[in-house]
Amino acid sequence: MSDFLNDDLLRIVHAQPCISTATSSTLTTSVVNRNDATPIILKSNVTYIVGGIAINGNDEVLMIQEAKRSCRGRWYLPAGRMERGETILEGLKREVLEESGFLFIPEYLLCVEAQSRWFRFTYVGTVTGTIKTHADSESLQADWFSESQILEDLAVRSPDIFPLIRRALARKHSTPTLRVLPHPQSHSGLFLRIILVMKRSCDLFVLTSETGSLPIIQLVFNQSIQGCILNSLQLPPSTFTDNMKVVHMEHSPGNSDPPTDGFHITLLVELSPDNINFGNILNLTGISDIGVKSGLENLLSNKHLLPEFLCFMDWF
Repeated sequence: MSDFLNDDLLRIVHAQPCISTATSSTLTTSVVNRNDATPIILKSNVTYIVGGIAINGNDEVLMIQEAKRSCRGRWYLPAGRMERGETILEGLKREVLEESGFLFIPEYLLCVEAQSRWFRFTYVGTVTGTIKTHADSESLQADWFSESQILEDLAVRSPDIFPLIRRALARKHSTPTLRVLPHPQSHSGLFLRIILVMKRSCDLFVLTSETGSLPIIQLVFNQSIQGCILNSLQLPPSTFTDNMKVVHMEHSPGNSDPPTDGFHITLLVELSPDNINFGNILNLTGISDIGVKSGLENLLSNKHLLPEFLCFMDWF
């Protein structure tokens, strides 16, 4: 295993910025399916939704009552569209403050949901301050509700929040394996680094590209996300028998005008030890570094606590 790959994996398992994505030029040299697509710009060719889940000491979830004409009076989690020039956490805190009156302190990423040009980032966190007491164009009010009240009594904007609430409540007393707070690095495109890992007896392997690095793909909008991954890496559909987990994320608005708003997300996928079909462009590489091996094994043994990357959620 190369020092370059070893360093990347160590930084990922320890939630540190990756050297391989330090600049846009070094990134694009290792992308499997590099394309020169139009730069990603919010409100132009992509939409990011940010949402926050806060749970109080009584296991009640913070909800807001919508003020928008299309769903006025309906209840939902504090959430909304990011604005140009915002980081993910800045947009998240702004939305929660505007809709609930609370200052939101993100603790960990719950999941990333993707549907074509829409991406939703949901974080779990705590709140401070005073709850909103007046109606405005952002929301009519905010309040705390139990899970049963939300599922059975409230008129909600959409039931798509039910799985998020269940997942957050189930993890309330667990320590996050990784917080996955975005590292401040700008990208012009939508990139996914894929850690395809396999355990065979006591040995651990990852699939690497021809350059000996972790494969990176650039998302394109005329393909499904999973299809883009499989086609770019020349893998069979049976490769993904488990949910993809988010273990690292980079995002920051670029300095261009308008700013570029791409992201770089690292996904962890565990392969079956019986899987021997790796396509023509990937190689099986053994993990020899003790630190990398123990870090990856810890992630694999705690997969249920890692944020999921979910495709084609029907929210709207």
